[in-house]
Amino acid sequence: MSSFFCKELLPAFIEKDLDKNRAEAIENYLDKDQKLKQEYQKLKTQVEYLEEISRVTPNPELVKFILNQETNVQELINKYKWSRWSPASQWVVQLAVVGMFLVATVQIFPWLNLARSLKSTEIAFLTKQSQQEEDVLKIGTRVVYGPFWPKDMASPENYAKQVEENKIKNAQIADIVAKTDETHNLQGDEQEEVVVKQEGFVWRGVLHVPELNNDIATKISNHIVSLGGAKAGQVELGWVKGDTRYFHFTLPIDKYTEFQSFMVEQGKLILKKEKHPRVMKEGTMRIIMSVEGQR
Repeated sequence: MSSFFCKELLPAFIEKDLDKNRAEAIENYLDKDQKLKQEYQKLKTQVEYLEEISRVTPNPELVKFILNQETNVQELINKYKWSRWSPASQWVVQLAVVGMFLVATVQIFPWLNLARSLKSTEIAFLTKQSQQEEDVLKIGTRVVYGPFWPKDMASPENYAKQVEENKIKNAQIADIVAKTDETHNLQGDEQEEVVVKQEGFVWRGVLHVPELNNDIATKISNHIVSLGGAKAGQVELGWVKGDTRYFHFTLPIDKYTEFQSFMVEQGKLILKKEKHPRVMKEGTMRIIMSVEGQR
């Protein structure tokens, strides 16, 4: 065994943790190497000193004092804890917290949007943006849920009057176009033709009824016919299409209010106006509606 390994194993040798062969080898080496023997004596003295110290019993008061020493953080907590505040200071802090909470609630929570949404639940209606937000009955109304008439819509009592006013306005526009066509001439014998582009619309939607059966489909078909409506497609009114009934028909515009009121009595009606290349004759509207049972 070399001097290096003997020196590394000295602590284990002192603690008597080595096997018999290695312990004897180190003893033999210590007899030969005085420098290593001095190192051994030095380590042995240190171990004996530590053993003596371990037998000393500290004063209980000293132990208690050490254990009760406060850290800087604990000292600050004890110094400024809530129970040491004066009643006036506590009231000021509480009011400040409540005030900040109210300000944050008003600024962050959309109270105005909530109020508007609650108001809109009374009368819900669908709208379209920009030019698509044209009137359903061509008199300034919009598609609505249910038999309600919002303030900005024509009431049933004034409906006929507004239809007549609309016809007069259309006649005036047509007269202006005709006069423009007569007076506006191009060079030679050519004449500029004023073309009025017409745009068609179709009303698509769905009627949700509590229970879908042949009786309700027949009832709806008969009511449409009684209002002057007629099928507009290849299939009959109330055609079975999967789990729904399909209605594709035309209806006089002035009968729309009666049609809508009747449908709302049967269930929840949703109609939406869409542009379509097919142009209907004046005073007639085209509706594609499916009737579905509640799921």
